[in-house]
Amino acid sequence: MSIKEIKEQTAPAIPPHDASSNHTSRQIPVILGPIIIAIILAILWLPQLTNNAAATVNGESISRSEFDRRVAFERLWSEWNGTPIPATGPEATQFRTNVLDTMVENRVILQEAKKAGIVITPQDVASRIAAVESDLKLSDAQVNAALTQAGLTRQTFENIIHEDLIVDRFLRTVVLKDVAAADQQTAVLNWYNSTLAKAKIEKRIESGGARVGQPAPDFTLNDLDGKPVRLSDLKGKPVVINFFATWCNPCRAEMPDFEALWKDNKDRGLIVLAVNLTNQDNVNDVRTFVKELSLTFPIVLDENGTVASLYRVGPIPSSYFINKSGILTAVQVGSMSRQTMDQRVAKLLQ
Repeated sequence: MSIKEIKEQTAPAIPPHDASSNHTSRQIPVILGPIIIAIILAILWLPQLTNNAAATVNGESISRSEFDRRVAFERLWSEWNGTPIPATGPEATQFRTNVLDTMVENRVILQEAKKAGIVITPQDVASRIAAVESDLKLSDAQVNAALTQAGLTRQTFENIIHEDLIVDRFLRTVVLKDVAAADQQTAVLNWYNSTLAKAKIEKRIESGGARVGQPAPDFTLNDLDGKPVRLSDLKGKPVVINFFATWCNPCRAEMPDFEALWKDNKDRGLIVLAVNLTNQDNVNDVRTFVKELSLTFPIVLDENGTVASLYRVGPIPSSYFINKSGILTAVQVGSMSRQTMDQRVAKLLQ
């Protein structure tokens, strides 16, 4: 039986109708036509609209054009401050990665600031721009000319200043409310770390970095004695890299388990390598941290944050599991139980 015959046999009977019903029936396709077309277009274009995002933060997109404008502005800002960024090469690539990371961080804070009702007025923006121009010793005309040369508009400049002011005001009036001056840096870091851990973030612009199933990016960092430790020198052994900071309470909580993991498996070749985010920490605090917890596995210092950026580290602690062939097999964001550590390491030791 043909498809046509099946349709004819299964088609419902059409009841008799008068002229008025005939008019109505002819109107239905006219009404539904634009709706159907809109649905089809949405289905066709939705993937393209999604792919146009440089990143999404809790379902909110950062468009590629927005990202490109911010990169251009940060490049201009670096020139204004006498530290120009190369246009090409690894440093330029790393610069773009850092800008996107900052935009994601800011978007998380902006979302929280909106919930808190933080408001910035046009007068606030104007005052901040005037202060910036004064600090840079640039006139309004010079700033506008530089913006134009960079392919930016004055409105883009004002929008960026507006967002930065919201971030600053939220941190000062909400996160740091009633926090003693000596504890403010730690309070901001802990607030951001815990908030970021709950956020749903997807970065769609990749600039290298660590990816599961791919070779772990190589790096060399100095340990607490100033001796260089190179990841590629550890190839042939399973490695667990743990990114941490001394101010991070979850990091401190899981360190005794890492020490036990190291002692239980080092004779089987396991390397536990802790990378301290020294650009957000203090070397003396790291030494104290190691002594207090009696840590004996290798600890290296990421003094410029370059390795954390290379590995796209967000919330800490974050741990990266690398097999004997140097392939990244798994990533754990957040702290782990000893049971989870054992399960992941068992796979590396196979």
